This record gives sequence, C-alpha cells and structure tokens, in this order.
Amino acid sequence: MGNIGYYLGDGSGNIHYFNPAYTADGSTAITSQCISKRLDFLDQYPQLFDREKTVHGAKLTYIDKGAVSVTVSVSADGGTNWSTDTNTVGTAGADGTIKTMDFDFIVPGEYFNVKIYHSATTGVFEWVQLELEIEDMGEHFYKST
Repeated sequence: MGNIGYYLGDGSGNIHYFNPAYTADGSTAITSQCISKRLDFLDQYPQLFDREKTVHGAKLTYIDKGAVSVTVSVSADGGTNWSTDTNTVGTAGADGTIKTMDFDFIVPGEYFNVKIYHSATTGVFEWVQLELEIEDMGEHFYKST
C-alpha cells in the first residue's frame, strides 16, 4: 500500500510534513490549538433556544504523554475576549493512560466558542474529548439603547 504521512498547515499558508519527533521549530515552540465553531448547544438541548446559558467549566479527557501545560478558554463574544484556565496535564512518567482534568471558569452568554491551546518547545499533548458544564439561566433579554 505504501506509507501514509500527515501534513500540517501554518498561518502563512505553507504545508509541512508532520513528524512526531519534532516539538519545536528550531527554538520556537510549535503552537497547537483548536477553536470550536459558535456553540449554542441546541443540537443536544433544543429547549435552550433563545435562552441565556452559563458555562461553568470543562472536563478535558486526554492521553497521558507527559506533563504539559494546557489552556482551555471560553468566549461569549465571538472570540474577542476569553475566560481561561491553565493546568498541567499528564505526568513526567507519561504512562499512556486516559485521564481527565477539570478547568474552571464562569462565562454567561447565549453563544460560545471554546479553545484548547498548548505551546511548548518540548512535550506532546493528545486530547480525546472536551465536555462543558452548562446551566440554563433563563430567557434571553435584549437591551434597548
């Protein structure tokens, strides 16, 4: 069949071959981040249509590949402002097991974006799932100007 390779794109439009042995570009950290689409949670909770919600935190499920710093952020204004929590996930022993870590914040709004971010010159991070804790806060109201 042949070898299968993975490729990554950078912000300048360049394409690079992925090699898991490389964790830095020279001495510059390779930033890894994932930003969600705009979320309203209606696919899982249709009863929350046109209602205010609060995101109270997140539970990150990951595979322990070593101790690294990870930031989870939530935005209620389309990504202009972010509420963040940073934790060290994993262990120095990198036992390869699936683990979880809680990230805490309180973000009210109607629509949300979520970001997972890791940047370091050493270390590997592999996440499996991110669960958000949300609460219904009542009917959405409009401010008059």
